[in-house]
Amino acid sequence: MRLTRRGLAIARHLIAKLCRVRVTDLRRLPHDASVVPHPTKVLMPHLRPAPLCAEDVLCQAVVSEMERPHHDATWAPRARGFGPLAVKPEALTRGATRYRLGRIVGLAVCCGCGCGVAACGGKTSPASTAGEHAGARTIDGSIAQRILVIDGHVDLPMRLDRSRRPDGSLGEDVGQETTAGDFDFVRAKRGGLDAPFMSIYVEPWRVQDGSARATADRRIDIVEGLIRAAPTRFAPARTPSELMRNYAEGRISLPMGMENASGLGADDEASLRLSLEHFYDRGVRYITLAHTEDNAFADSSASESPTHGGLTPLGRAAIHEMNRLGIIVDVSHVSDDAFWQVLQVSQKPVIASHSGCRRFTPGYARNLSDAMIKALAQQGGIVMVPFGSAFLDADAQRDRYAYLRARTAFMREEGVVDEGDPRVAAFSVAYTRKHPMRRASVQDVARHIDHIIRLVGADHVGLGSDFEGVGDSLATGLRDAADLPALFAALEALGHDARTLRNVASENFLRVWRAVEATSPEITQRPLPVTAERVSLTEAYRAQHYGDTAPSMSIAPQAIILHWTALGTFAESYARFAPIRLPSDRAGIAAGGDLNVSAHFLVDRDGSIHQLLPEHWMARHAIGLNHVAIGIENVGGVDGKPDLTPTQARSNALLIRELVRRYPRIQVLAGHHEVQSLANHPLFLERNVAYTSTKQDPGDAFMADVAALLDAWGVPPLRPSPPQDRDN
Repeated sequence: MRLTRRGLAIARHLIAKLCRVRVTDLRRLPHDASVVPHPTKVLMPHLRPAPLCAEDVLCQAVVSEMERPHHDATWAPRARGFGPLAVKPEALTRGATRYRLGRIVGLAVCCGCGCGVAACGGKTSPASTAGEHAGARTIDGSIAQRILVIDGHVDLPMRLDRSRRPDGSLGEDVGQETTAGDFDFVRAKRGGLDAPFMSIYVEPWRVQDGSARATADRRIDIVEGLIRAAPTRFAPARTPSELMRNYAEGRISLPMGMENASGLGADDEASLRLSLEHFYDRGVRYITLAHTEDNAFADSSASESPTHGGLTPLGRAAIHEMNRLGIIVDVSHVSDDAFWQVLQVSQKPVIASHSGCRRFTPGYARNLSDAMIKALAQQGGIVMVPFGSAFLDADAQRDRYAYLRARTAFMREEGVVDEGDPRVAAFSVAYTRKHPMRRASVQDVARHIDHIIRLVGADHVGLGSDFEGVGDSLATGLRDAADLPALFAALEALGHDARTLRNVASENFLRVWRAVEATSPEITQRPLPVTAERVSLTEAYRAQHYGDTAPSMSIAPQAIILHWTALGTFAESYARFAPIRLPSDRAGIAAGGDLNVSAHFLVDRDGSIHQLLPEHWMARHAIGLNHVAIGIENVGGVDGKPDLTPTQARSNALLIRELVRRYPRIQVLAGHHEVQSLANHPLFLERNVAYTSTKQDPGDAFMADVAALLDAWGVPPLRPSPPQDRDN
């Protein structure tokens, strides 16, 4: 494309005025330069086009913005390439006004541009080489281009699966810039998106026709195919360290999460374990337990008549196995009952991969209440905020639900089960034309993130866009992956600093991922009886010893105390803790109240770990520290002999490492025999100064063995100086 002399003059003056630069500066642009208006961002400098003259640069800057629909417009397929386009000079001014060229706030200049831009006459640029690609990252004024950005939920595999050609091949190449959808390599690079989690979504109706597991495998095949087709652009990411390596090399990571556990295709614990191992080996690193219908694992937030009252036995087994393997549990889409039960069952932090705040959408069960957000954060998890309007704004949510009800009725009438059916697409177009849906804005996304930060701190929030999954309902200003800088700008406008933005962008998710992937022993649930009497006696103990009269079983763990049971078998030890009231032969500590002694964990001599109580509930095991301490009992120490096994020491160390990851506030590790020396520690609290109990378990040698293992594994020192306290 060439401009006439008059057209070129118009273009120069227009861009100069809008970008606040001098026309003479534009005339001096180098011949191999490319100009892209901020915040559209620099196109990747590692993909070099044919040389351009200054006139071509000006044409591209104008046409690029003219072809980009403004964010208030109704969605339409986008054509952003710079191929041949006949533009009359006077059309430039009209186009600039119509398409808000006034949005341009500056020029980003680099030595080249990306995605095979067609230069003079529409010629396509040469393909990049692997050497040019390695290590390349775009740079501009947005923090999104300077930090690692992870998106917890992108439905690209579904989009590509549904757009296949009749011969089964993919209908789009997202390694290049595409004209549909919300994500491709070029737009991700523009927006600074480094690691979009590919959602391996399985439609609920596929359970009925038996295709659920095959669908999951097929969509994983799609992700693997993208990586094989463009290995210098996309890369697998099965661990945080692999993701970081890809980031350093300039490649976009494609980690995977399964949306809807029905994709496991399991109906009993034996097949469940094999299926989870299969999908773990294929790279799945989180699983959303349900979707829009109750399934064999959990009730859905969309269910009007929940089937199971929360989790099923198979769902509980799945969580235990996911904890063991290192797969993150995702609570987006599950019912409120299931949510609370997940927190009770999971031994590791969980995520909500694409859920917002119910505070702004009252009654919308897909979002989380403030109480749920607080509980998730207390367990070390994160909420990843989506960009779909229905998640963000109550009015938009009502419009969306009206549309979904109408769509469901249409599908029922037409006998359609797949929402990807072309008939459904045609219905959706007609419906939205007749009933335009209100749309949220990028500021609404920032508002949800800001609310979570103010509620629970900056360590428990992330991004879960739901690109490709919410149709034409993405927030204004966040219509595709290229628009991410607008969100960071909105957060900066709310006063959030660079450290907070890094947390939101990736560091919070990486912390959770590292905690979940950590090797830890299998933990068997052997809960002690929890009745109204245990709750009442626990509350009475808190009031008597700590002056805490608030009705609560909950603690915020800040210490870990190790014990031995002075009994030789697991059965004897468990039987000792099971009664709710203190046995009559414990006269030495009867003055402390009627609540029986217990602990959170019991480690057998073979190293097997059994959980007796949730670690965030109070147990009576260490005088002065029960209100903040997790207790770990070890079978052994009969007649006071230090006979705990090396296997027990290793299991204790593995469990401690896990607990420290889950509860970063833990600062004290002590043996029961060391409690006395912690009497002056800030955590120690006992209203009755005469209430003491001298102990010898588990001994200095055992504590030294545990400490040595923790040190070898890189766990920061926990033992205060001097380290010790008291109880049972």
